[in-house]
Amino acid sequence: MENDFETYSERLPQSASMRASLRSTSSFPGINGSFGSYYRYPEDEGGKEDRKHKSEVNTFPEDNNRAVVTALKSLQEKIRKLELDRSHAKANLEQLSSEAKQYQEKLEEERRQTTPRSQPTSPSVEVNNNLATAEAKCNLLERQLEYMRKMLQSAEVDRNDAIQRSTTLAQQAAKQASQHVQSKLEKISGLERQHIQLNAAQNVAESKIRELEEKLQEERHKRKLIEDKTAELATSAETNRILMGMATASSSEPKKVKKKKKIKRAAATTTHIQPQSHYRVNMGSIPFIAGTSTSKSHNVGANIQGALSLLKTHNPVLCNAATKTRRKYCRTSSLPSDSDHAADVTEVLLGLQDEFGNMGFEHKELLKQIQDTEDERLRGDLERELDQLVARMETKGEQIATLKQHQARLTRSGKRKKKRPTSANGVRETKSLSVRGGEVEVVTTVKAKSLPRNLERAKSSNPARQNLDVLQSMRKLQTSLRKDDLSWD
Repeated sequence: MENDFETYSERLPQSASMRASLRSTSSFPGINGSFGSYYRYPEDEGGKEDRKHKSEVNTFPEDNNRAVVTALKSLQEKIRKLELDRSHAKANLEQLSSEAKQYQEKLEEERRQTTPRSQPTSPSVEVNNNLATAEAKCNLLERQLEYMRKMLQSAEVDRNDAIQRSTTLAQQAAKQASQHVQSKLEKISGLERQHIQLNAAQNVAESKIRELEEKLQEERHKRKLIEDKTAELATSAETNRILMGMATASSSEPKKVKKKKKIKRAAATTTHIQPQSHYRVNMGSIPFIAGTSTSKSHNVGANIQGALSLLKTHNPVLCNAATKTRRKYCRTSSLPSDSDHAADVTEVLLGLQDEFGNMGFEHKELLKQIQDTEDERLRGDLERELDQLVARMETKGEQIATLKQHQARLTRSGKRKKKRPTSANGVRETKSLSVRGGEVEVVTTVKAKSLPRNLERAKSSNPARQNLDVLQSMRKLQTSLRKDDLSWD
């Protein structure tokens, strides 16, 4: 405001008289109270006006007075208008009064320093000067009022703009906040969806992992079964190879074996012509006959009872005597029967086959260990042990093949001996029983009314077979005979 006032004040007349009139605005009645508070007009200009009025007064006295009165009336009317305007602009002038006073004091000091004292002027000149200053001041006040209106309008416009900007900023901030919250909510919902998807994927992955573990367990079980089957097949193949090798080796020399067999058969016929040195009796297969004596008698039942008692007792005196008398006639020692020999061969063969089966089991276990181990050193040791086991299996296979060949020869010789003819009218058995190195000869004669022909044949080719047939015939007689069938000779 001070800057605007200074710009307006610079546009006013710069003469000393005009500055004095501005200072004398407070001399108007109604503004500052009195009419006489004003500065003296310059003497030069005042003298000119006095001379002019004097000449006019002197020439036209009445007209000049009327003109002054009319001028005063018009001036009063203007003053009233100014007072009305002042009442309207009083609010604005209150702010400028202090500045105007300061400016007035400065102007007085300048005027005092620049202008000398002037002589008092006439009332008409003073009125004109006051009128001019009042008009200038009114113009200034109007300009200031217009300026204040413009300032007010600009302030209102600025205030409206500020309010509008603040409202727009608030709306934008609220919109941005809502958008930010909405974006946050969307992100949270997206994260929740991703979390649900990840949980579902994790569950699917866990189920697949469980399925894969189950499949892996099944594959391991199948692999274990396949390894066991492979080891078993390898063991069986190795066993079959060994046995087939032994069979082919035994069949590769048939002529030599046949010649040897003929020689052995001849020796067997020469050696087994004599009865067995001692007969091993199975006590469970001998029948029991009660009510007859063991002394000599013509009764068939008594003779059978005596024979059975001799078989059970094995008198060493009789056995030794028999061996002494037999050694006089036979140079060669007595040999066991073919049936006992075959039983022994069968027993030994079964033992060898059991050992061979155990070796096959060990072979399978070694193959499993070789497949499971990862250490090269341990695998080499196991392979060497497997080779040694295969060598032992081959040796055992050779033994089994040899025993099977011997067993086959025994069965063939037994079949040939069964085909030889025997006596048909009676049964006369000679038994050679050995008890502790001695022999006993037992002669048994059995007769019956209705005896089958096949039981009456004498089987003198094989002593062991003859003894067995005697026992079987005695059992059949015991079951078939009745009380009326027995008779004295």
